[in-house]
Amino acid sequence: MDEQPPAAHHSPRHTSNRIERAPRPGSTARHARVEEKNVITRPECTGPVRARCGYGPCVLPSRVGADRGRLDQARTGPRTRSLFAMPTVTCDGQTLLLDGQRIWLVSGTIHASRIAAQHWPARLAAAKEAGLNCIEVPAVWSVHEPRQGKFDFSGDADLPEFIRLAGRMGLRVLLRAGPYVGDGYDLGGIPPWVLGECDRRIRGPHPGFLRCCAQWLSELCDRIRPLQATGGPGGGKRSTGPIVAVQLEHHWHCGHGPSGEAYLGELIRYLREGGINVPVLDANNLFYSVEGNIEGWTGFSHLHANLRQLRHLRPAHPRIVVGLESGVPAVWGRTLDDHTGDAARSIPRVLHAMAETLGACGQFNLGSFCPGAMPGFSGGRAGSGEDSGFAATVADHFSMLDQGGGRTALFHAVKPLCTFASSFERVLCGLDPTFLPAVISADSTAAPSQSNGRSRRSTGAGGREQRPTATALHCTGAQGSIVFVCAPPASDGSQGPAVVLTLPDGSTLPVETGRYGVAWILLDVHLGGRATLDYCNLNPFALTGRTLVLFGPAGAPGLTSINGSAFEIMVPQKDEPVIEEHEGITIVVCNERTIDAACATREGIHLGVSGLNEQGIPLPHPAFPRRWFVDSQGKVSQNPSDRASVKPTKLAFSEWSAAAADEYVEGSSARFARIDGPTSLESLGTPTGYGWMRLRVRSAGSRKPKVLFASSADRLHLFAGGDALCVLGEGPGSEQGAIPLPLTRGENVITALCDNLGRGAGGWGPIEPKGIAGHLWEVSAFRAGTATVAQSEPVDPFSIHVPLFGLQEGDRTDPRRLTWKFQHRRRSPIFVHIDACPVPAVLLVNGAGRRVIGPGSRHIVEMIPEDAMSRGTNTIQLAFIGDGEEGARALKGAVSFLEGVDCLSSGAGVEWAFAKWEMPEASAFRPVRFPQDSGTGAVPKRGRPAWWKGRFSVPGGVQALFLDAKGLSKGQLFLNGRNLCRYWVATRTGKAVPPQSRYLLPGPWLRADAENELAIFDEHGFSPEHCRLVYDDAT
Repeated sequence: MDEQPPAAHHSPRHTSNRIERAPRPGSTARHARVEEKNVITRPECTGPVRARCGYGPCVLPSRVGADRGRLDQARTGPRTRSLFAMPTVTCDGQTLLLDGQRIWLVSGTIHASRIAAQHWPARLAAAKEAGLNCIEVPAVWSVHEPRQGKFDFSGDADLPEFIRLAGRMGLRVLLRAGPYVGDGYDLGGIPPWVLGECDRRIRGPHPGFLRCCAQWLSELCDRIRPLQATGGPGGGKRSTGPIVAVQLEHHWHCGHGPSGEAYLGELIRYLREGGINVPVLDANNLFYSVEGNIEGWTGFSHLHANLRQLRHLRPAHPRIVVGLESGVPAVWGRTLDDHTGDAARSIPRVLHAMAETLGACGQFNLGSFCPGAMPGFSGGRAGSGEDSGFAATVADHFSMLDQGGGRTALFHAVKPLCTFASSFERVLCGLDPTFLPAVISADSTAAPSQSNGRSRRSTGAGGREQRPTATALHCTGAQGSIVFVCAPPASDGSQGPAVVLTLPDGSTLPVETGRYGVAWILLDVHLGGRATLDYCNLNPFALTGRTLVLFGPAGAPGLTSINGSAFEIMVPQKDEPVIEEHEGITIVVCNERTIDAACATREGIHLGVSGLNEQGIPLPHPAFPRRWFVDSQGKVSQNPSDRASVKPTKLAFSEWSAAAADEYVEGSSARFARIDGPTSLESLGTPTGYGWMRLRVRSAGSRKPKVLFASSADRLHLFAGGDALCVLGEGPGSEQGAIPLPLTRGENVITALCDNLGRGAGGWGPIEPKGIAGHLWEVSAFRAGTATVAQSEPVDPFSIHVPLFGLQEGDRTDPRRLTWKFQHRRRSPIFVHIDACPVPAVLLVNGAGRRVIGPGSRHIVEMIPEDAMSRGTNTIQLAFIGDGEEGARALKGAVSFLEGVDCLSSGAGVEWAFAKWEMPEASAFRPVRFPQDSGTGAVPKRGRPAWWKGRFSVPGGVQALFLDAKGLSKGQLFLNGRNLCRYWVATRTGKAVPPQSRYLLPGPWLRADAENELAIFDEHGFSPEHCRLVYDDAT
């Protein structure tokens, strides 16, 4: 999941069960809104809806006669066609159609660029094991064009090969083409060099940015055009690939029609001219619709209601949740339990979201299936609002595969429902999207919102609290019916409640909702041959040939009827499945524990296994002494499980060496080169990572002025005369605002290790420069008078910057502005400091808008230069986009003012210099013995940055290894000369920093035939004495 606008008055995060859609450009309607106020969802959500769709049905250029009359003819068999005819991918109001054959997408995102290419087969095999029939892969622009015009599609960046491999393994592919792909990448995957081409204004219609996008998308199209399921222009059946759709941009939640048309309209033109003729998906949540594209959805909450409303607004489009945000972006300094409300995640909530999607005849892509680990300096800002921060290396708190590819508890939880959706694809394809019965709102199930069991409560009409209740989401079509049952799961992890359903013939059917409060049953489904499943109160897992696998809670009665012949099977208490034949169908019944150890293939069902390897060979499960295989004809075989495990070789570092960074701290390094003045890291040729800055300044005497680094980001490790001062900036353990700077008489040397933690691209202004981009000012407190609320004309925020995410065209600020009035007769700047801004606002000086402040922004410093102020009365105002009274109340005590007394970093006797951050020469490292040398002069001085190198050997065949970094602070890891990742486990005072202490050392990067070298840069000189090499990611 990536950066999104936080909850504001127009936020797409639906805290009140609403969809807001962007108006058609030129429409007089500001926007149309659908709100659900009651517990009952209306059949077509027509209650408050008054506006028409605006765009009408969107017909793809490549669509050929896929009319809605085919809805009840969900075809899954091969189609007779000319050998040389070009395949087509079209769509209607229910599904995509590949050559006229309906397909149902059960997808998950795999970040190939974060995974070693040698591990791609294993991750794709895990996707198939999880029951997925499709994967989504982002095309990360910064990975493939790290320098302008220099493209890289080789090695771990060989995106076309990853797509071909997915196709060979029988998986369809959704391609997220960008240019922004989000998910925690620096700039959302846009290369930093682009900033210099577009005045730091990205994701909008800036000519320089569009020019760069055109070059990137042209190159990307050339690479992936033959890999489309259509074969690309001029392709044929023999040259088809697995790509069935391409997604354009990501989370472009801006309702400004002119900029949307000028930006997204150009991007779709680049794709079509590049030969992309499969459907193109939007992921803008109706903020802006590109004509001809399929309107996708992203989110996690209220999915059943939202998809029904999407059906009402876009009846010609299939409902595809292109980003079911099952995970939470991992950011430094926060744990999973720190995320609350709609940002919270738990296994029951994820299962409920998936069931809601399917129950609304929707398809999904699990956005956090395999996030991988952020390599090098590729992480940026992730999350939004109060949950935002800098992306951690682990990338996601709540994924199905961990950073080493291990199966998590969530993987095993989603596998049964995904396997069902893939196995019964024909039933889902045949569902009638116009069948919309009124149901109890799926939000009423109130699944626990956090792993600690706390649950959400909603309010109904009159503000009365709704008690959690169960709901049944009934879908029906030509191939049968499915009922998804969602109920409040038990907070203690025990079984959820039983629900009694009344079937169409008036009979009743008790359904156990199991450990997660989710169940699904089939009615009137043809199983093959002459067998039709009339009903079954157990969850179907898979159908392979004549073999039907069902599961439920241990000891639950299984009631099943085939061809009108009813029978009962008890779900076994033990691991061994119950296998019986009835009406020509072999029925395999398992409990929930056994289904976690099940894998479905075309050949049959494996039980009692921990998974399948890339060759499809079952892997032994440590908890199952036997494994079973039931083939597609119902033949059963069982074998003892080979649980003999080889004790892993204990690994340790054989030697350590260290190199201090004293000459940089003290400013004496010959690598410092003079520069004209304060300059951003990007302008100094350092778009990512660290850089050293040095300032020489003279003082007439010893003093300690209060100094503001007004234009700096993200973190500055400050030193004066070689002594550590503080860490200034953002993140755990840092300080904000003005600091006392000790100066002595004569020349003073101030050095700073500038740390660029990555950028977001959230659309609230130009991208900020990194490092020290502005002068140092001695400041003093400034009395700007008492804040008042004054009435003024509303302001159009889009007149200041586009795009602005979370806002609609026509939005204006509230007339009530938080106002300060003062006289300022000195020729000096004023600095406005805002601790936190929970609501979006426009900052105005003397009536002129200076900047738009995004909701959830923290520690904002805005310099008001003297030429922006008058010699008389000046006015500084905050105009809120939303409730002005509420905004004024929230910010009244959060705004302070400083006056610039003297600019310390310009004038005579001042010298600026810059040095690149780089690893010292090998000769600079000196051997260190632990624990003998600890605390002696043989190791670098703690409190200053230092480099360490450790050597170790590994046996052959190691696929993944982890560094337990406890004992270190914050810095960077290099493995055998390659930039591995950031790490952050403690502040400079030793306080622990979540969310991770273990970091993946990829198997393909390790050398089995020679010693391996791990280089560590620790910002505070903490020693690696207690670091360990381990085989698992358990922290």
